[in-house]
Amino acid sequence: PKRPLRTGKCALLFFGLIKESFASLTLPSIQKNILSINPTCDIFLHTYNVTHSPLNERNGDKDALELNISQVYLLTLNVTIETVEEFYNIRKEVLNRTRKFHHKKWGDCCISHD
Repeated sequence: PKRPLRTGKCALLFFGLIKESFASLTLPSIQKNILSINPTCDIFLHTYNVTHSPLNERNGDKDALELNISQVYLLTLNVTIETVEEFYNIRKEVLNRTRKFHHKKWGDCCISHD
């Protein structure tokens, strides 16, 4: 069940995988540094329906990590969980257009939606 939306005129949008440190490290940091200064914002979160994260050397990952996606609900009940395939099927045109026309402005760190 989703919680009722607040009457604020802002929304905080979170996107990503919920790794093992979410409840102990990431969530307290989000609460302190973002939510506490934006108390009237609506909160939304998107994550993938996966049980293991892909290896990401850029993050310093040495192995694929086991994920507990149910922890997303510690942040908000306004959650979208999709498979990677569902995500790309729904947004394929926008992602391709973004990659084609805008990635050069972002630099090497930001050319991938993958």
